[in-house]
This record gives sequence, structure tokens and C-alpha cells, in this order.
Amino acid sequence: VVAFSHPLCTDCHQLVATLEAAGRRYVNIDVRARPELARKYGIALVPTAVAVAIDGTVTARLAG
Repeated sequence: VVAFSHPLCTDCHQLVATLEAAGRRYVNIDVRARPELARKYGIALVPTAVAVAIDGTVTARLAG
């Protein structure tokens, strides 16, 4: 799971807490620091979490 967030976003912190509570493995991407990744995956709003396959394709949109 890739979670796209922003450090000042309180909903983003809740999303990360939910993923951790569920025991999900995730990578948290700060859209401010990595805008190119947000564009690549079509992220317009944060928080957004997507399941990404090994080849980089999005398999599911979990939140957002």
C-alpha cells in the first residue's frame, strides 16, 4: 500500500494510524516532497492510499 499524504494533514495521520492498526504494510509518500509520484498515480487529494503491484500498476484504491 502506498499512502500519499502531507505532514500538516490531520486526516493523513488518521489514515496512517488505520493502516498500522490493521497491520497493513505501507509506504508513506509526502506529496510535497515527491510531487512527481503524486502525478504519476493521479493523486489529486490527500489522504489517498492505493495498492500497488510489484510492476507499479495500481490494483486498488483504498482511500481517497
